[in-house]
Amino acid sequence: MRFLSNTSEAQVQKSKIVTYKSPVFQVTITWIWNVVGVFFVGIIAILILPSGYSLTNDTLKLFPDLMPILIIGEFFTTGFLAILFAFINKDKFSTYGLTKTGLAKSVVISAILAGGFMLIRFLITGSLLDPEINGLNANAFNVFFSILLVLFYGPLEVFFVIFLVEITDRHFQRKGKEQKGLFTKGLIITTLIYGLLHMISQGVYSFAIALCFLVLALVYRFTKNIIGPMIAWTMMNNSIWFFLGIFIF
Repeated sequence: MRFLSNTSEAQVQKSKIVTYKSPVFQVTITWIWNVVGVFFVGIIAILILPSGYSLTNDTLKLFPDLMPILIIGEFFTTGFLAILFAFINKDKFSTYGLTKTGLAKSVVISAILAGGFMLIRFLITGSLLDPEINGLNANAFNVFFSILLVLFYGPLEVFFVIFLVEITDRHFQRKGKEQKGLFTKGLIITTLIYGLLHMISQGVYSFAIALCFLVLALVYRFTKNIIGPMIAWTMMNNSIWFFLGIFIF
């Protein structure tokens, strides 16, 4: 009878996990929220954009008042649920590599990768930077929202991916499949899905995005630190140059 009682208690504990704290639930909802959210943000942008314009950096240069749409949309579609679930799980910052451990190694390796990426871009395009970043006026509105643009399209986007990697791996670990080494199931599944979703807006460049996040996630895995990949992605996706373009171009 005692054995049956323990079994019943274990089942109750398991049933409690299979709700909002379940890795499967959190990963599934986060992906769905991201896809649906991006769709609605796109619709809002189309309705607000002046006739004949698409939502590009060049358009933002002409109509900087549109920046809050991208920034608020990026936060809620990409970062919001990842942060919320991490808080609900009572995860430590170090769970996602926000720690001093491995910091120097993370930053150095990521800097080398970012430098190599920018060199390749220069060899292909003839420019280290995106020419569309020029032209914003250095007023308080542009500076404030450009800083948010850097944070949300750089560090927050990396956290989103690493959160999904960790929670997906947590699912397999709870099924008794320990994830060892750098190439875990969570890493492979997450980067593949992220690349496929970007095909809608980025086309063939989605493969490059998937590869970039795969490499950055490997750096995170190797160093146990997310800060280097956060800095590297901020440099690689041009958001920091959009901000600096206010002052130096």
